[in-house]
Amino acid sequence: THLTELGASADDRTYVATCDSSTGPPKTLGSLEILSHASMEAFSWGKTKCWDTVRYKTIAEAEFVQQCLDMLNVTSVLDKDMLADETCGPSPCDDVTKAAYSSYTEVAQWLNCWEVSDYAKDFGDIPVDEIEAAVRLRMRKLKLVQTKKLLKLK
Repeated sequence: THLTELGASADDRTYVATCDSSTGPPKTLGSLEILSHASMEAFSWGKTKCWDTVRYKTIAEAEFVQQCLDMLNVTSVLDKDMLADETCGPSPCDDVTKAAYSSYTEVAQWLNCWEVSDYAKDFGDIPVDEIEAAVRLRMRKLKLVQTKKLLKLK
């Protein structure tokens, strides 16, 4: 598994930090959070302690989870090449070596990136999941509904 390649296992209390280009220790970004089974157990058992200690109402969810895991003595390993993120390590959507791309908060941006990555020549003959067509259709319907609402407002 990927954790093993990073020197950890599902049995270790480990999470993967995906960004090290900011000040301070490497961070986990919300677009891709990877936790071993043992670290999820630690989080589950210790989350009440974290809620009492970490100022969770004023920080992002990923930051809360990372601070909580650190407080619970869960170790981290760094994989800075897994996530394409504008604030940490930008990469084009056709870079299929990335597991995730961020941050696309608008549906159209996300779909465009997905389609670019989906049609990247590096995929070769790997079959695309059957859900793909249904997701695209649903997202296009949502965009159509949004467009119709905007037109009615004018």
